[in-house]
Amino acid sequence: MRCAVARAPLHLSIVWVPVETGDPKTTGSLGAGLILEPPVEAMVCSERGPARGPLPPPARRCLEALGWRGEAVEIRAPYPLGYGLGASGSVALAACLAYAALKGLSSLRAADEAHVAEVLEATGLGDVTAVYTAWGLEVRVRPGAPGAGGLAEAYTLPGLELYAVPVEAGETLREIKAAEELYATAKHYYEAVRRRPGLETLAEAARGFTMRATPPPPSVERVAREAGGHAELLVYKKGTLAAIPREGGGEALEELLSRLGRVYRLRVTSMRPAVELV
Repeated sequence: MRCAVARAPLHLSIVWVPVETGDPKTTGSLGAGLILEPPVEAMVCSERGPARGPLPPPARRCLEALGWRGEAVEIRAPYPLGYGLGASGSVALAACLAYAALKGLSSLRAADEAHVAEVLEATGLGDVTAVYTAWGLEVRVRPGAPGAGGLAEAYTLPGLELYAVPVEAGETLREIKAAEELYATAKHYYEAVRRRPGLETLAEAARGFTMRATPPPPSVERVAREAGGHAELLVYKKGTLAAIPREGGGEALEELLSRLGRVYRLRVTSMRPAVELV
């Protein structure tokens, strides 16, 4: 039995401007966000077997588009799916990269099919392209799948830790609709980050756009107000409250976030998707 293992980091999109073309390969988003580890890990083996771990609809659709016929798939996700860290896109990308490596298909085709699946399942517009083409602080400069010209530029943010607590699962369609309603605001903050990419402009986008596009419920808002003084960046996105601590503020920040549930520690990363045969 042959197996392939692929790893793909997570993605926290902080500002997004939907771009709809009528073609799922060129539909996508302009925007900016953070690439995070630990990554999603997917193993696909040559023999048929049950799927283990979360295999959301985009991953199934992507695998089937590549020719999957029930070969064994195992997924390990470091963060719950459906809570705003692009996990469904990362699972789709990792699973399809592993399957493509096993079958001798190109990684670019796997990335394109993962992007198309996300668009068709209405679970994401830019996560796959951000993770596949960039790292660190990413700025999406061309929408669509990587093979159709989709591209994100990468800016390294070394050594930054991010605390995240999942509160309630969100809906991507609601995020897309909110960005359409706040189009001028989204475009303003996107262009600000693109002109001056860095943690400061990304934090401004989180305050000025994301917290309006996906407003937190009252219980989360109270914690967010207290946590803001301990954070370089704080954002509520699709059911997750996430923050990068100020120097010396990590302990207090983690204690505040823990009032809402389990706190996950992640890192802004320069890692790229990777695959190996095992």
